[in-house]
Amino acid sequence: MKRTWTKSLAFALALLMAVSMTAANPMPAQAAAKKMTVKVASQKKKAAISGKTLNILAKTSVKLAVKSPVTKAGKKTVVKDVTAKAKYKTSNKKVVSVSGKGVVTAKKNGTSTLTVKYGGKALKLKVRVNMNHKHNWKAHKKTVTVRKEVIHCNCGAILPEDEKKDCDICKRNNYTCADYGYCCCKRYAHIDQHLLNGEKTNFWYAYEYQKVKYVDHYTCGCGMTKAGEPKPKDD
Repeated sequence: MKRTWTKSLAFALALLMAVSMTAANPMPAQAAAKKMTVKVASQKKKAAISGKTLNILAKTSVKLAVKSPVTKAGKKTVVKDVTAKAKYKTSNKKVVSVSGKGVVTAKKNGTSTLTVKYGGKALKLKVRVNMNHKHNWKAHKKTVTVRKEVIHCNCGAILPEDEKKDCDICKRNNYTCADYGYCCCKRYAHIDQHLLNGEKTNFWYAYEYQKVKYVDHYTCGCGMTKAGEPKPKDD
């Protein structure tokens, strides 16, 4: 009986020590492992977050995405998007402004500190605005089908179209064809060659549908765009 009581006492002491050690060194909760985060949600090519610094191009706007661990009564901690509920503040409104929805607008070259608050937590980002970006424009081409007026020669060739600017022939001979709205020197150069060869020449017009490529717009690696060429229309 004494041996049984001794074993019970030893087990109780061991259990009490285990509980005490757990209280002194608690296991990290799920919420403790998760922190509030801020990322660029839109126009990522115009801005990027590196560590605690937000780099953004001047005269551009980007939308942030704020996520934070949220714990509900009797439920596990989950990470939720709290962008619409967070509070935003900028230390230098002349350089950077921020809306209540998390839209950051870079106004001019400089730095500012952006503070994001939610649920008693705060996160600060240093915002660096750069105006000295050299754009590397790349053409974005599209293909459309248009009705074009084509000039055929009786030799089987398709004669060059009229141009909106003076061609090399104009420049060599000091002509100013384009001043009249078009230049047809290349077309008549083809006809003149037939005449010089003693050949009869004849040409006629016909409408045909053709696929035409044009530059729809230009894009830069930073995400900015600019207008391209007008969309070709039927003749």
